[in-house]
Amino acid sequence: MEYINKSNFDKITKVLLNKKYEKILIVSGAKSYYSTKSDKIIKNLIKKKQIELFLKKSKIPEYYELKKLIKHIIRYKPDIILSCGGGAVLDLSKVANSLAFEKNIKKKIKSNNYKLKNYCDLFAIPTTAGTGAEVTTNAVIYVDNIKYSIEGELIKPKYMALMPELVILNQRRDIISSSAFDSFAQSIESMFSKRSTKQSLNYSKKSILLFMKNYKKFIKSKSLESGYRMSLSSYYSGKAISISKTIAPHAVSYPFTSYFNINHGHAVSLTFDSIIEHNYKNIKHSTAPYNLKRRYKILFRLLKIKNIEGFISKILSIKKDLALENKLSKINNKIPKKLNLILKNINNQRLKNNPTKISKKDIYQILKNII
Repeated sequence: MEYINKSNFDKITKVLLNKKYEKILIVSGAKSYYSTKSDKIIKNLIKKKQIELFLKKSKIPEYYELKKLIKHIIRYKPDIILSCGGGAVLDLSKVANSLAFEKNIKKKIKSNNYKLKNYCDLFAIPTTAGTGAEVTTNAVIYVDNIKYSIEGELIKPKYMALMPELVILNQRRDIISSSAFDSFAQSIESMFSKRSTKQSLNYSKKSILLFMKNYKKFIKSKSLESGYRMSLSSYYSGKAISISKTIAPHAVSYPFTSYFNINHGHAVSLTFDSIIEHNYKNIKHSTAPYNLKRRYKILFRLLKIKNIEGFISKILSIKKDLALENKLSKINNKIPKKLNLILKNINNQRLKNNPTKISKKDIYQILKNII
């Protein structure tokens, strides 16, 4: 993958103005494309090119929009897709580009029996500092309110660029906060995944340090510098989970998003501290191929805390700074009556990565504690 450094418009232009890319399909969010001024910035970079635009309307990457985008791709026949937006936009673009040649897509996604083949090159530019989707080898798609993960090397975009100019123009506080926490959570979850490696651990460390040093500055006064550093934190979290994948907090988060329309990172935050605490209390029963106690020591050192109580306090403080409500009844008063719906739709694929056993009974109790 070609990495393009911050504010380096010349390199971005060099890619997009390559003669082999005459037809460009821009995929973006219906609101974010204009609110982040992506329309003006991007169009200014690719003058004298044939361009078509596909604007995603749904908050999450859903199957019905996937079909629409694939139809658009097949009709227009782009030489390159420029995906500019948050994680949902990038994931939708990644899945569409890699499954455009497939038939009976819905059935194959559900049965995990698809064959990846890129329709064209894909260029990803995130407009939120928080998913890492621009570098991950997987993408999420929701089919009938159930989350599926499409995985493989061909999912990863060929090009990506971090453009803080777009990130700092995003005025949606809920999106900013949710995305930031998602990136932070991904890095920590990657540390504790049973699939964690030395390389993924190093990416996690870099991501966490960048987040802790910059998230307050980014929330209070979004500068190009803080925007870039938060984007870089997200980039490293994406590199980490591409190797290790996420664990239980992400596994529990998806039904909150699909059934109650809660932003993904906010959904992850709801059970994050409690599940990490559960894993700590069950260190003796770890099934991870590494020393779990030692991993917690690394995390405590990165967060400048001494123990699990300090961790809980730190996470609650971060959620408060990001204005992420933690009480389910305050977010949506229907949720407390629908806990079984959450439990029924937990993503078992991510749950298996958890370093200790966590049952649905455990998760039910965690949810009961935050009603």
